[in-house]
Amino acid sequence: RIPSILITTVGSIEEDIMKASGEFLAAGEKENDAELREQGLNRIYNILVSNEHYTKFESFMEQALEKTYVNQKKEGRQLTPSELFHNLGKELDDENSILFQASKNGIPNFCPAVTDGSFGIALMMMQEKHKDFGLDIVRDMKKLYEITTEKQNEKERKTAAIVLGGGVPKHHAILFNSLKGGLDYAIYITTSSPESGSLSGAPPEEAMSWGKVKAGASFARVKGDATILFPLLAYCMKKIWKE
Repeated sequence: RIPSILITTVGSIEEDIMKASGEFLAAGEKENDAELREQGLNRIYNILVSNEHYTKFESFMEQALEKTYVNQKKEGRQLTPSELFHNLGKELDDENSILFQASKNGIPNFCPAVTDGSFGIALMMMQEKHKDFGLDIVRDMKKLYEITTEKQNEKERKTAAIVLGGGVPKHHAILFNSLKGGLDYAIYITTSSPESGSLSGAPPEEAMSWGKVKAGASFARVKGDATILFPLLAYCMKKIWKE
């Protein structure tokens, strides 16, 4: 199975759930954002997400988190975010869903900023209802550490990362690899530039100074749209493996 793990933003997760209930709309080159607001449409550059998507998402999350709370009481412990995502994936009926496929194939999905966005608000509302409800984020960190530093045939396990964009997920991936001496392989796909000092634009060479990418590692940094480049990369990789 490829990949071994996923590290995502919570926005990716909540939008994945929303798309399972209906596709988003395409926006034109020039939109009147004030009018879009009145129409109940939220713009993400050239994509429109309706308020109806969020209404369905909130309903889905309320039911799913109630089940999570029941499991918490039954097991006597809080679930981790990755365990919650696994359960959410089983609730979806969409072959194109990332959560669905990750759950089906046993791929853990880590999300260090799980409280961001509408997902985080849903968690907060559930804790308002059940004061002892919560997620054990630190235990997910331990799990990610164990996977990253796991030995293979009593030797250090080689690790590779394909980074789409940047932000918290990118740093989480390279940070935990610094605990084993750095990534052995890395592919960065981003539209950001290093001059701003942002992590999203930081090249693999910069990560070497932190021990997050090994000196002598194989790496590539591609400046471009990940939604175009990554599918092409995945197609080529699949073709090579078949051959």
